[in-house]
Amino acid sequence: MTTGVEFSRLCQAQLELLSHALGASLSAVYLVDPQAQDSATMLVPIALYPVTAQPSLVPARDSREPTTATKLVPPIDQFMRSSEAGELSYQRWIPLRQGEQVLGLLVTRRDDRDWTESEALQLEQIADTLALGRSLDQKNQLLQQQLQHRDYWQLQEQDRMEILLHQIKNPLTALRTFAKLLLRRMQPEERNHQLAASLLRESDRLSDLLALLSHPSSAAPAATLPSANPLLLNAAATQIPTEVAEYLPLLIERTVALAQEKGLDFEVQDWQSVPPVLAPASTLLEVLGNLLENACKYTPVAGRVGLNWAAIGGTAIAFCIWDDGPQIPAEDLPYLFDRNFRGVQSNGSIPGSGLGLAIARDLSQSVGGELRCYSPADQYQPDLPATGAAFVLTVPVWTRPDRSSG
Repeated sequence: MTTGVEFSRLCQAQLELLSHALGASLSAVYLVDPQAQDSATMLVPIALYPVTAQPSLVPARDSREPTTATKLVPPIDQFMRSSEAGELSYQRWIPLRQGEQVLGLLVTRRDDRDWTESEALQLEQIADTLALGRSLDQKNQLLQQQLQHRDYWQLQEQDRMEILLHQIKNPLTALRTFAKLLLRRMQPEERNHQLAASLLRESDRLSDLLALLSHPSSAAPAATLPSANPLLLNAAATQIPTEVAEYLPLLIERTVALAQEKGLDFEVQDWQSVPPVLAPASTLLEVLGNLLENACKYTPVAGRVGLNWAAIGGTAIAFCIWDDGPQIPAEDLPYLFDRNFRGVQSNGSIPGSGLGLAIARDLSQSVGGELRCYSPADQYQPDLPATGAAFVLTVPVWTRPDRSSG
């Protein structure tokens, strides 16, 4: 059971009033806890005055009787006298009511004199004030919970939209790249040249619209979910084997076009002998495509990017995407796969959302793999450039079932 700060202050202020104006020696406010597991804990003390007193002002009852909420709320006009350590005291128990519902209990006592009728009326008025305050406090807490619930789901939908928009970028980039390739291979007088030009034009249009969706307003408030894991669109059905040699050519052709457009040298190790891996083709292409696109994007003109692979003990394959661009600062490396982190690139002119590497990392983990970064690249392999970075994706190898043993 929780109470708001304003209601707690109200309770404390009313108890101080009882002490200073009416001479109460000890006062407390109890609230009924409907979720209590037993009747002994149904009344919870939330305010006490003076605060140096013992934090238990329990109404005096016969200890042989069960302590229930109804038995702790006697009639308002009932006058109780109890003796504690031989000192006579005068107590009043006044329920905090909202209609027929009992919200809590005001308990107060004086040690030197009885309460007059006028003072008893003031006690009831204070109890009514506390009951109204508690009622408003409950409504406010319910409203706050509803607002938090709404905000949570709004942020989750916003998070999903950001992930979706980012993952659309890779296939859209591929479409634009293939359209450019078609235009380069066609003569202007060819019949399909206009179709390829239209394909490129509409791809550019989609890219512009995607940019607007990704950045709708610079004045939009920044908010993040408490959850650390992005929503993955390609994370389902992880136990699917993929013949890498069937899919890499498409990815390589796309990267060749990107590299040619920027004037980069793209070096590729022979992929014909890459064994199948235990990961969906969509996941593999998403991660490798993201890393290759980043390598081309962050490598200066006339630089080099590359893709190679190596078997690891017959159980996994390590794909390495490297470049000879700028080295990633050491202080950025620990946070490189955090969501929305761009580090030194946030001050540069190259656009980005800070989501790509976080998505790639989570996709890698979803198939039992791992994604690491080495910068400079030669920290991974000595024959790689002494600058730039090497991103290494490790995925498990798929072993074909031995049918002869069946």
